[in-house]
Amino acid sequence: MAPLLKNALSDLEEVPMVQQLVSTCGRVFREMREYSEEDIQEVKALLDNLSAADVGLGERGEQQPQIEFVDVIDAPTFTIGIFLLPKGQALPIHDHPGMTVLSKVLYGSLLVSRFDKEDYSRSTSPEDYSTPFPVKVLSYREVVDGDKGSMVLLPREKGNLHEFIANSDCAVIDILAPPYDFAGGRPCNYYKLVSEGGRPC
Repeated sequence: MAPLLKNALSDLEEVPMVQQLVSTCGRVFREMREYSEEDIQEVKALLDNLSAADVGLGERGEQQPQIEFVDVIDAPTFTIGIFLLPKGQALPIHDHPGMTVLSKVLYGSLLVSRFDKEDYSRSTSPEDYSTPFPVKVLSYREVVDGDKGSMVLLPREKGNLHEFIANSDCAVIDILAPPYDFAGGRPCNYYKLVSEGGRPC
């Protein structure tokens, strides 16, 4: 990570807005369970108003050519992290089994694609997805920036599968509740979008 970003992001838990966000998440996400949109309104309200300057990214300088990740907090029932994505880099289509996720663009813009499985009762085991399965396309490469507020995805709706492509150098903060847990049945699975005929889109 560039020295400027190291200095700016090394003590995030000391930053007042971040402290407030972590404290609120700790209160809201007390249990290892699925959360509804109603459950998370207090967290979403804070995230909607979070800016790049609030997390030390007001003077970010030149971004590194590779994707970087800043771990803000890794708690048992939730995690908060920041992705720094150079223009053109992507987080490929992936899922969040049994998880509620809030994301907010802090600077720059993303191309966001969101999908839902038509059948969420299927296992999340990678072996069960060796052949194509149907999805509902909620958005495809929609331009999203910080003015849009936070994005919310739920365990079985609102785009539990998504893809981020950096439309410009950008930063995205993510809150996951509960966190990924490969042994606990919440692995991160990656996918490729294909047409109905099985050909790549």
